[in-house]
Amino acid sequence: MNTELELSQESQDLRMEYRRLRQEYADLLLTFNQMKEHEGPHLSALYLQLLGQLQYELLQLQVEVKTLELRRSLLQAYINRDQTPDLLSITLQVEEKVEEYNRILQENAERLRTAKEILEAPLLSEDDTKELKALYKMLVKALHPDLHPGQSEEEADLFLRVQVAYSMGDLVRLREYSLMVENKAFDYDNSTSGSDMQQMVDDLRAKVEQFKEKIAALEQSFPFIHRQHLADKKWIESEQKRIHEEAEATRTQKEQLERIVAVMEEYKGGGV
Repeated sequence: MNTELELSQESQDLRMEYRRLRQEYADLLLTFNQMKEHEGPHLSALYLQLLGQLQYELLQLQVEVKTLELRRSLLQAYINRDQTPDLLSITLQVEEKVEEYNRILQENAERLRTAKEILEAPLLSEDDTKELKALYKMLVKALHPDLHPGQSEEEADLFLRVQVAYSMGDLVRLREYSLMVENKAFDYDNSTSGSDMQQMVDDLRAKVEQFKEKIAALEQSFPFIHRQHLADKKWIESEQKRIHEEAEATRTQKEQLERIVAVMEEYKGGGV
């Protein structure tokens, strides 16, 4: 009799641990997706708003310097052979390389435009944001395949739709999905055997640790490493000053190269 009671208590403990881990897993998934889908894009947009235009202007100058350096190198090859530079050939070679530089500039310009759209997009109210998170957390607990390996294809498909709705901040759609699952039972662990439950607990504990590591890695990556900096006016001003000074130095380098290239283009070689 005591053995049966001990087994029953062990089974209950496993189920309690599974439910605790399921709650923790849902919390971690909510935090991770909130960082990836909402906070990350907003922080990136804010960073670009405060520093991106200056960085773009610096990049433009750096591209112009690289272009001049390439032109100087091609001119130098003719001068080393004591030949008059073929300016048309040099220009064509430079233009071919400049296409790659222009692509990089276009990508950066597009990021600036996207940042502007993100920051100008209407935001959910504080109450709506809380509801969005609460609904998503509930739907994760009800539908996530890691928590419910025995779910139907319909439930798996619904979970994918939940992910899309959350990433878009679609509160209306999440409300609809919550109504769809409200009266259904998803506690698969109630009919799970003891040995299977132990495996489910072990698997879920491992997944919880994996998500903790993912979140820790995110915190150490861009843009999250600048979370506090972007609220620090002195840091922003210091970065703006640093970029401006680098741009001025690059502009000076560009002007020097322009003078050098202009002289080299006038070279008249005596060789064949």
